[in-house]
Amino acid sequence: MWVAHTQRDVGWLHLREGRPTEVFGPLSHAVEVTERAGDAYANAMARHLRGIAHRDLGHYAEAHADFDAALDVYRSGDYAWNEAAVVHDVVRALRAEDRPDEADALETGAAAANPFFTGMHGRNGAQAVPDED
Repeated sequence: MWVAHTQRDVGWLHLREGRPTEVFGPLSHAVEVTERAGDAYANAMARHLRGIAHRDLGHYAEAHADFDAALDVYRSGDYAWNEAAVVHDVVRALRAEDRPDEADALETGAAAANPFFTGMHGRNGAQAVPDED
């Protein structure tokens, strides 16, 4: 598991440095290991980051699949901060896909339902630390 956590961080560092194509090896490894280990929270973090890489590369279907998987975990527990962070990245994906009405609706709903969402206005998961700002 420690290797998986490290691989997640390596993937995040690649994102932070603007190298989204380099994240798939380490993040896919982290997703596989955390899934086998049953660590849903760590799996969601890795999927969130991998979704950001897909988004940044224009692979929107894959991005939404990873974001949705992360959101399922975060919405099943007391993870409002994490949920807000992923929703910001989903909004960015929708805007990049030229789906502004969906992005606006999601943004408005999240702002009303999650107090953490408005506090991270403009957050981009490719730059912010995965589990804390």
